[in-house]
Amino acid sequence: VSDSRILATAMYFFIWQIPHFWLLLMIYGDDYEKAGFPTLRSLFTDEQLRRITFMWLVANTITALSLLMFIKLNYELSFYVLLLNVFWMIYVSVNFFRLDLTNYEIRKTFISLNFFTLILVTTISLDKLISLL
Repeated sequence: VSDSRILATAMYFFIWQIPHFWLLLMIYGDDYEKAGFPTLRSLFTDEQLRRITFMWLVANTITALSLLMFIKLNYELSFYVLLLNVFWMIYVSVNFFRLDLTNYEIRKTFISLNFFTLILVTTISLDKLISLL
């Protein structure tokens, strides 16, 4: 449990879930409220939600980048794939902050965030799996 690689990975998934659910709130907030569930949309404006979510997207990207300090990669290609993935997520995050807040843009950011995590986990897993063969 005290292995730094496990703690770093757990930290990533902890940070990842926050923008994941904030984006879901931005997409389905009205549905939650219609069903009687309290949401943070009653406390924050759409612009505040966008700023908060943007900061969590940045924190998620930084946490993913910091994984490289704890998880030793066996192949240089894996490092470059992860680095390219991080730069792509930075681009997505900046676009989320700059563009109009439409349902389409929010969904696109949500899908990109999940795809980013899929690429991250798959690259690290394949790097370790290939080295075992």
